Amino acid sequence: MSAKNAVVTVGELEVQLLVATPVHVCAMKELHEIVYKSRVDEQRLATDLSVAYGVVATRNDTVLGYLYRRRIAPEVLGDGELVVDRTFRGQGLGSAIVRYFDATLPEQWMFSIVINSDFYGSLEEKVSTGAFWQRHGYELLGDSSHTRVL
Repeated sequence: MSAKNAVVTVGELEVQLLVATPVHVCAMKELHEIVYKSRVDEQRLATDLSVAYGVVATRNDTVLGYLYRRRIAPEVLGDGELVVDRTFRGQGLGSAIVRYFDATLPEQWMFSIVINSDFYGSLEEKVSTGAFWQRHGYELLGDSSHTRVL
């Protein structure tokens, strides 16, 4: 499917969804560091994005959220990240990003996602994150005390 920009309403704001490009890498890095208070290697993110697929949600050229997946095999994307500005959580932005990602994912990719609970502070957060992806049609393939594969 060819990717076209989309506009969605989140709360009372119109947000633009588009395919991530190298021009977005710096803003994606900054958002990750604000949301998760951890550093991201900008070069690695740029490299991952160059051989993978991602989308961003923007308003007035500010990245409010993004989703990207790394290439883990010739036709498989996996283990990347969904990041949403805390101000916009619970308003449907993450869901809009996932729907746009799935709708615009080039046909060459089969899709896999890995959720590693080491990134979550509690079992409840791991379960909540898994439930989010299952609401969007992802099936639970495996689960252990540390990793959930959807």
